[in-house]
Amino acid sequence: MQKYDTGQAMKKLLSCLIQDAHSSVPDVILSRMRVVLQKGDLSGLREVIIPDAYEASPYCFKWSAQLRDLLKKFRFSDDMYTRDELEELTIGKFMAVQTANPSTRPDSEIISSVLRKARGICREILGKYDAARHIELCRFGSRAAKGVSLRNAALDKRLGLLTGSVDHIAWFQNHVLPEDNLLRLAIREAREIIRPGLVSVCSSLDLQCVPKSYKSLRTIMPNSGIGNFYTNGLGDLIVERLDEYGLKIGLMQEKHKRYARLASITRRIVTADLSAASDSFTTWLVNSVVPREWFQVLKLGRIPDVTLEDGSTQRLTSFMGMGIGYTFPLQTLIFYSLIKAIGAHLGVAGIYSVYGDDLVYPRKIHRYVKAIFPRLGFNLNGDKTHVTTSFRESCGGDFFDGVDVRPFSPEGEQQQCDGKVYSAFLYKLLNGLRRRWDDCEIATCMHFLMQELAVLTMGRVFQVPPDFPDNSGVQVKKPVVSDLFYPVTFDLRTWSHSFIYLSECADGRVVTCQRGFLWEALRQPFEKEEIKPYTFRSQRLKWVKMQFKHGRPRRQSYVKCGLVWLRRLVAHVSVTRVTHIYCKTGQSSNWS
Repeated sequence: MQKYDTGQAMKKLLSCLIQDAHSSVPDVILSRMRVVLQKGDLSGLREVIIPDAYEASPYCFKWSAQLRDLLKKFRFSDDMYTRDELEELTIGKFMAVQTANPSTRPDSEIISSVLRKARGICREILGKYDAARHIELCRFGSRAAKGVSLRNAALDKRLGLLTGSVDHIAWFQNHVLPEDNLLRLAIREAREIIRPGLVSVCSSLDLQCVPKSYKSLRTIMPNSGIGNFYTNGLGDLIVERLDEYGLKIGLMQEKHKRYARLASITRRIVTADLSAASDSFTTWLVNSVVPREWFQVLKLGRIPDVTLEDGSTQRLTSFMGMGIGYTFPLQTLIFYSLIKAIGAHLGVAGIYSVYGDDLVYPRKIHRYVKAIFPRLGFNLNGDKTHVTTSFRESCGGDFFDGVDVRPFSPEGEQQQCDGKVYSAFLYKLLNGLRRRWDDCEIATCMHFLMQELAVLTMGRVFQVPPDFPDNSGVQVKKPVVSDLFYPVTFDLRTWSHSFIYLSECADGRVVTCQRGFLWEALRQPFEKEEIKPYTFRSQRLKWVKMQFKHGRPRRQSYVKCGLVWLRRLVAHVSVTRVTHIYCKTGQSSNWS
């Protein structure tokens, strides 16, 4: 079977992009990029400096950003850093943050005044802690946890592999299980099948590194199984209180994009980003801002020790980190309280908004934020904090003088793959570029990608409606009649279009016990007004016909329904990250 190289495709795509950018980017930069591409010098390509065109037009700025960031999140097999080097650098930075975190509260009247005001704002948002509502919102999640790999993250396996600290287990046994008979039965059934015995006690979390860009990784600390259950519920409770206050996290991303666009025009608003934000929250800071009752509840959800990849265990100075269920809403809450407190002390009105570590606030208070935040342990990211220029970015929205200049930066790593996987990769590139650019602006890139796809699929390219995934085909607003595209047929009986597309399907496995899925489904809200953008959705079971062993039907493979014997169905669940690409025929009524 022929193999295709995604890394070579990315280099060719950059070469085509350089040709398309010839009229908008200085020839000195383009010629330098052409030379290092021809030499195959990837390190030299990474080091080519493409300055931000702050004094140019938005169109030139967009092209400069696109050339600089096309390969930003894609890592080649022979890139500047190996995986081991990236992990070493990332863990080194993580430990440096732990060392740099201030151990005590600064002895400053200004800092104390800001923290008092922030605590009042935080108390107003959170109100009184509701233990019953917290337990109602608790959920196990669908990602890896301590002792649970991503492959075993579905509930039938997860409930049989529960872990927790001593405090986690005590809370779970005293406050959750006595009131939830179905969950107790589901855990008992899962443990009898998978691992009989008591819940495993863990005293530390494992530090893991996940992809971020070609020059850095991101650290996460998957919580224990019960800790994940506890902190997810507490995080959702904080989100509820933020929503009631008017800070609707589910809508905040789009709101921040609008703020960024407005700020790029008026320059009266700052969009700021922080370095290692989640790792920079110290215990004394959280205790200073969050009401005492809430602090004790938050403290119960954390495990203060982390195990590094070399097996050593370190005590964290961070109160929380990525992988803990309440990290994102809690940092949203605290950062909002801090910048709002600074603004209140200065008497500056205006737009104050926070989404995670993306901050939006009036420009008048920036020099005070810049002075106070480092004393609290937070460092503004200079590359992503914009104050004086006409460029602003926040929550995936990049704007220059009111114009959207967000570049396309595909994620991935170089690999050798078969034709279908390569086709899906090319479709993702094609749709990502077309979302940022008109076809005529990237004519060379379009020609390269379309020709590559046509060769892979016997001279024709799949076309799909705009709501289909990026890797399924070329997204078009209406069917295109062309020799280059597979034809689309229209069925008058169903009043829908029929077409061929690529589908990424996950492998499935038989569910060992179903009580956990029933418990999770019964906890979902039934009324439409209760379903919010952040609401957790339970994992669905797929029912498939029982397979015969050795090709012979057996009596237990059927069930009698009246006078008819029907094939017995077996529950399957998807296995995360184990996927395959298939050609399928689909139908849609969304096309005009």
